Amino acid sequence: MWLDKSDEGVFKRVRQQEHLELYGSDADFYEEVYRRDSVHEPVLKWADRLGEGSEILVVGSGTGIVAEKLSKSHDVLGLERSRDMLEVARDRRPGVDFIHGDMRCFDINEDFDGVVAYGQPASYLSKDDVVKFAINVKDHLQGDGWLFVDHFAPDATELTPEWREVPGTPVEVSEVYTQAGGGTVQAEFHYRFKDGSTVSETHNLYIHETDTIQRIFSQKGFKPAKKGKYWKGAVYHCFTHRQ
Repeated sequence: MWLDKSDEGVFKRVRQQEHLELYGSDADFYEEVYRRDSVHEPVLKWADRLGEGSEILVVGSGTGIVAEKLSKSHDVLGLERSRDMLEVARDRRPGVDFIHGDMRCFDINEDFDGVVAYGQPASYLSKDDVVKFAINVKDHLQGDGWLFVDHFAPDATELTPEWREVPGTPVEVSEVYTQAGGGTVQAEFHYRFKDGSTVSETHNLYIHETDTIQRIFSQKGFKPAKKGKYWKGAVYHCFTHRQ
């Protein structure tokens, strides 16, 4: 079924976003667009290799959609910087634990079997901040732990601005990228509904080279295991933790 645009609180505006200021009160919109398993296939397949009952930390957990899906077979903790999103996650997913924190500098007295940075949170970080995240996440992984991280790569900015279906959903998305200065690009995401109406949002993003991400994590003690592309021009990486 197509999304119902009757809720003005969800679909009424174009929202401007700055670095690390995550989605806030647009939570309901993201719930509807991104709640389907098909959208999250890469990270769900990654988690299968960890084994049932593994302890997983989800950084940038948002409204907790992915954390909840992973919690069906794993012990999951979500970490989110936006207090608005954190409140939504706790309210809608009482069976999953969520805490407030910044992916660059969180400090949890626990080592995890896996850490997930999914939904392109690395694209809201400068290169220096990605390094900080790599150092920090290394301190929170078991010796044989796994990391999943994704980001927008330069290929994303070359996507033709045409309508494409969000996998497994009846929503279409189109993107327009323009240079914004300071090593960032301005990304406009437009979502189209069955009646032809649209919702748009604008993000300032850091577009990292795939090799740059692999080099940063390799230098901080990770071994690249797999990488791939998926919708909206994003790239994902799977790393193992080396002692």
